[in-house]
Amino acid sequence: MLRAESLARALLFEHKGLYFAALIAAKGLALLGMLALPGGVGRLWLELLGALASGGDIVLRLLVSSKKVPTPGKHGVDALLCALLLVDVALCGHPGAAAPEKNCRALKFVVPFATLVSIGGNLMRLDRGAPPSRTGAASHIGRDEELRSPAPPLGVSCSVEAGLLRAPPSGSACSVLGGAPPGAVGGGRPSQQAAGPRSRLGGSSRRPEAL
Repeated sequence: MLRAESLARALLFEHKGLYFAALIAAKGLALLGMLALPGGVGRLWLELLGALASGGDIVLRLLVSSKKVPTPGKHGVDALLCALLLVDVALCGHPGAAAPEKNCRALKFVVPFATLVSIGGNLMRLDRGAPPSRTGAASHIGRDEELRSPAPPLGVSCSVEAGLLRAPPSGSACSVLGGAPPGAVGGGRPSQQAAGPRSRLGGSSRRPEAL
């Protein structure tokens, strides 16, 4: 499936000049054979070529589409042209055709209109770029989800650092907002750490007892 999709993408977008030239030529030859040639082998093959080109184009477009579902707005004209050419082959195109003349004249009015509209749609598609592939779209979605994911709460990270009894790195949110968590440096209790500077400056903090 992936190989068929890559082949369809290469035909429709990487080599779209040659592809659309061949597609439009096949449809034009089918229209020319229908209008200029009587019912016979030449007209039969030209109309079958046009129908095959229209149907194959729909299949290739569905392979590179994300929904894989035909829609009347995108594929309706090409599907109608393919069906009309096959009907004309069955009624008026082959050598032993015995359809009423009015049916063949009606098809000669309808098929040129459908062919011109289909060729116009092909010319409009020449300016369109390639849609993103499924792998590229998945990577873009994952990157967007990472950018939109919220940062962990400040209290959670600070409590984790305090529970591990280590000071937060300099410049972190914990050190900027509240400094090192109590008891994080040295592993001692807050009262012991607070009493340390007093003992170094003036000895014991209690008054000496009377002798």
